Amino acid sequence: KSSESESAYAIEPYLHYDILQAGRLIFGAEAISVFGFADSERSVKLELLPVLTVEINDRWDFDIFANVLGVNYSHTKNKDTDHTTSNFELMANNGHLLNMGFTYKF
Repeated sequence: KSSESESAYAIEPYLHYDILQAGRLIFGAEAISVFGFADSERSVKLELLPVLTVEINDRWDFDIFANVLGVNYSHTKNKDTDHTTSNFELMANNGHLLNMGFTYKF
């Protein structure tokens, strides 16, 4: 019986900027970057997201992200064959238009 394992990790810095606030509604933007590292793959992903936030109270926000533009680059090297593959994608909508979530402020 054969088994495979792989180690992987990612670093995901992001930037959030509030553009306009009207009462408890905030319109902003986020830029998210993902740098992924695995045994055989290196990847970079960048996304630009407009964000609509509803401040529920001092600690909780409800966020709606519009997945407008994404740029993905991956570089994969097969250790067995020493074959390298690179992939570049420019995406609009990225398969799902809206994402929703909550933010808890410490």
